[in-house]
Amino acid sequence: MVEKLNPSGVCLCGCGKNTVNHTFFLSGHDKVAESAVINTLYGGVPQFLMAHGFGPEGENPYETMERYRYKRAGKYQPLTDRLKMEPTEEITFTFAELEDVLGEPLPRSARKRRPFWGNNNTRHMHAKAWLDAGWKVEKVSLHGEIVTFTRTGGDQNDGKELKAQEDVVEPERIPLTLKAWYQEPDGEVHIMLSPRRAMT
Repeated sequence: MVEKLNPSGVCLCGCGKNTVNHTFFLSGHDKVAESAVINTLYGGVPQFLMAHGFGPEGENPYETMERYRYKRAGKYQPLTDRLKMEPTEEITFTFAELEDVLGEPLPRSARKRRPFWGNNNTRHMHAKAWLDAGWKVEKVSLHGEIVTFTRTGGDQNDGKELKAQEDVVEPERIPLTLKAWYQEPDGEVHIMLSPRRAMT
């Protein structure tokens, strides 16, 4: 078993430059290192594939990658099961609550990149978890670490990435009390309201 590596803060390609955000490589430098190693040790990509059992007489690289992708997507099955049991038309989870459902942490990209939550199961295998259950991501706040799903009524893949939509509190026709608020780095403010208790 290969030992798990941790980024050292210096690009692994050998350029000697510092990396950011706990990454192993600067942008594009992983391909430079990959090409150098494959060409030096094997002579090229065809020889590399053949040496590892891929090719006309061996494994199909594309099929192997598809199996790997579906295996990774399988870890989101608990979310599919949870949404299928949900009786309401809309449900909001904190990221921590989603991690409780999954039984493991969300990937780092879920907290850093809004496209992770895109309703596209072609580009995002994990999106099958909610789309196959008949739900879609309606809105997400990376700063607030909350995501809202709404029911679609069936399998749904709109092929679009989630736009930069944040939580919006619609006007209510009942007395409300400000419960909490927070502000996004871009200046947008989010508020949480609760019904005001009647005076007795």
